[in-house]
Amino acid sequence: MKAQLSSGLHYFSANQKRLPEYRAFAMNAGCTPAQLAFAWVLRKGENVHVILRTTSTDHMAEDMGALNVELTDEIVAGVEALINQNTVRGPRYPAPTQVEIDAKEFD
Repeated sequence: MKAQLSSGLHYFSANQKRLPEYRAFAMNAGCTPAQLAFAWVLRKGENVHVILRTTSTDHMAEDMGALNVELTDEIVAGVEALINQNTVRGPRYPAPTQVEIDAKEFD
């Protein structure tokens, strides 16, 4: 099953070079890339929550697997070094969509 993470990266085309390393972090954590993202958010604290968005019960079951992912400090540090406000570049959405929403752009 291909993780949804890659579908959202279409508009982050400059950042796609980070995807293989991110997938390697997920593999090392024994989870999918989506589960890694959700597990990372869950690790941020009790007042931080994941909001799942899926149209598939299979994806929901996969996403819920993040609750069982135990991330090491090494994996978290690696992911945070790979993907952060200084390394992510470009618009998240295509130009016509970007003007209609209030979403942060990273330059």
